[in-house]
Amino acid sequence: MSDSNPVPQADLKQLIATLRSSNPAKAILAAVVALIALLLPFVTISTNLGMGMDQSGYLNGFQAAGWAAWLALIVFAAAAASWYVIQLAPYRLILAGAAIVAALLAIIVGLYFNPVAGQLGEVNAAMAQLGAGNAISIGPNVGIVFLLLAAAVSGAVAWKAR
Repeated sequence: MSDSNPVPQADLKQLIATLRSSNPAKAILAAVVALIALLLPFVTISTNLGMGMDQSGYLNGFQAAGWAAWLALIVFAAAAASWYVIQLAPYRLILAGAAIVAALLAIIVGLYFNPVAGQLGEVNAAMAQLGAGNAISIGPNVGIVFLLLAAAVSGAVAWKAR
């Protein structure tokens, strides 16, 4: 038994055209990309202890940045909601700018003030006294790139809407 009135399906070109033409869609895209960025590996932790004992791991955005990641996500969601909630409409530009600032804050907190940074600093200091040098390092990962991309989209929406 077939349906005589099928639901029309949008193809990828129509979806991209909608995202390129609509500021509300771009704001929602920025919020979704920010969420994805905070779920991806955000900070890489590498150990170089020598003798084949090299290891690496990562923290996602919520683990690395904690409260700053939640703040960034809330601000991105508020910036997207400002296109639909009439009470937030006067604050669109402010929320888009705040999303950029919150993304940068989450990156700084994630890289330099994450939960393991203090402990790793102590280990590096102890290893330096033994002459081993910098045995443990913290660096950026793909989540930071995606969060910067979300901030750029939010900035582009604010620039276009002004």
